[in-house]
Amino acid sequence: MKRLLSLSWLFFAVCVLEVSQHALSAQEPGIPVTLPAPTLLSPADAAELHGYPRLLQFQWSAVPGASSYAIEIDCLGCCAQQAWCTNNGRPGYTIRDLEVPGFSFAFWGDQPGRWRVWAHGPGGDGNMSEWREFSFANLRSAPSGSSAGSRASQNRDCSWRFSQPRESVTTSAYPIYSPMPEYNGGGDKERVNAVVALEVRVASDGQVENVCELNSANSDLTEAAVRAVKTWRFAPATKEGIALPSTAHMEIRFRACCDQAVLIYPPPPKTTLEQLGGWSERAANSSCRFQPRPEPGTTLAKVIYNPVPQYTDAARANKLRGTVLLFIKVDTSGLVEDVCVARSLRTDLDESATRTVKTWRFEPAQKNGVAVASVMQVEVGFHLY
Repeated sequence: MKRLLSLSWLFFAVCVLEVSQHALSAQEPGIPVTLPAPTLLSPADAAELHGYPRLLQFQWSAVPGASSYAIEIDCLGCCAQQAWCTNNGRPGYTIRDLEVPGFSFAFWGDQPGRWRVWAHGPGGDGNMSEWREFSFANLRSAPSGSSAGSRASQNRDCSWRFSQPRESVTTSAYPIYSPMPEYNGGGDKERVNAVVALEVRVASDGQVENVCELNSANSDLTEAAVRAVKTWRFAPATKEGIALPSTAHMEIRFRACCDQAVLIYPPPPKTTLEQLGGWSERAANSSCRFQPRPEPGTTLAKVIYNPVPQYTDAARANKLRGTVLLFIKVDTSGLVEDVCVARSLRTDLDESATRTVKTWRFEPAQKNGVAVASVMQVEVGFHLY
């Protein structure tokens, strides 16, 4: 009898093993698996907060297999009275491509808020967590003598925002020279993902007249952002072709992974189909091993340092003028990786153009607010004046 029971248990164990192996083999390595929702750590659900500024340190658990995370922040009454934006057909404030399971954020007002997160991996977005709610206790203005954010107090005097008339414009101001701030949260400080929101008064000539800090979760990052923005130059707002002074809203994201911040609002001009068609035609006539193939929705890299190539003595003596067309590879930090002559003018001028363009610096192309490598074209002109 004992022998019969032992054989029965052995048969049962073999069956279980075969079923387990079958289940494992059905999940082939090449098939991506939907990632589970992260566990939310802080703030706790229904947390009532009393600090000012309204700083939130969102934290959640790491998910094995995740390459990045996204967080969505919603507020009650921001889009419709007594309703959440996401329940009213409007998206929440979403930040993607977070490299670590945490995000620092300065909330907008005293209205209740809520948040949720999800992981991203080889199979795409994972399952979303549940919503967690929080609220702030009637803090309409900063308490006198408040030390929080005091280092950025000179940027919190935003009275000029209310003294300036706001005209309707045809096109809004947009930065055309915008060196990004460097992450200065180094040393012993742990780097965080954070967004600094600013309003910038832009003159009709594109110069920055004033900067106001709207919200920030880190005074060091705010100072770095304000210093950088004060050096920016804009294409001014226009109305019926006339340049006007205006106020521009800017959001700069600092990333835990990287030294350089990125501009996430306003969204940069997107590559148009006409641009894609023009690049395709020029690339087809080029022998370069790498060619511009921008995707719709990806912004173009913008040059921020571009010394002019020198004329050669021989070309000047021959009064030669014209344009060299170059294809250049720009990495995620804005450095030029490689240069190829797509259309030659003359060997010595081609070499002069190539040598100089390799020293140029760019704001890298962006996709969904994150810097990406790209290939772009540059026309270098040689003209006698």
